Amino acid sequence: MAPAIDAHLRELGERVARLRLGRNLTQAQVAREAGTSVSSVKRLEAGENTSLDTLLRVLGVLGLERHLLDALPDPAVRPAERGNRVRLAVGNG
Repeated sequence: MAPAIDAHLRELGERVARLRLGRNLTQAQVAREAGTSVSSVKRLEAGENTSLDTLLRVLGVLGLERHLLDALPDPAVRPAERGNRVRLAVGNG
């Protein structure tokens, strides 16, 4: 895997672990609520390759699955419209 990808996976895993700990949840609790295995949660938090399904399930337990979708632009909105929407939102604030 490319070094940049490895770094992103590690950062993502560290963030998930900090968020889990901030909610006083164990890996076992998250795994049980997510319907996945403890080893999958451990791999995710260690920045190892895991499934998108596991990521989404864990984010769901943490109440954060919507944040992942919000990070991606809406493909139905053309780039020129995105700029207009940002300007309109800022102008109305």
